[in-house]
Amino acid sequence: MADTKPEQGSAGALYKTLEQDRMPFLRRAIEASNLTIPTLVPPLGHDKATKFYTPYQSIGARGVNNLASKLLLALLPPNTPCFRLDIDSSTLEKLGVVPE
Repeated sequence: MADTKPEQGSAGALYKTLEQDRMPFLRRAIEASNLTIPTLVPPLGHDKATKFYTPYQSIGARGVNNLASKLLLALLPPNTPCFRLDIDSSTLEKLGVVPE
């Protein structure tokens, strides 16, 4: 049987050492997700046959969707382009094009 222990300095070893720091936040996210949108952060070890709890209220889900919409509008306003492709003037001069 092959040794599956990660080598020192590998990405697997780094993940294993940092996984303990991540778990409290992941557990908190899973608990909050169970009260709002259970499929957003599913429990550890889930698969395609997992039955998720259905919260019979929509206040939590509406709050999550509202906050996500506000964040999206703050980060990507609808009246401005999200990026602009532009060539700087020094590159245009090197190409022999007069910048406008």
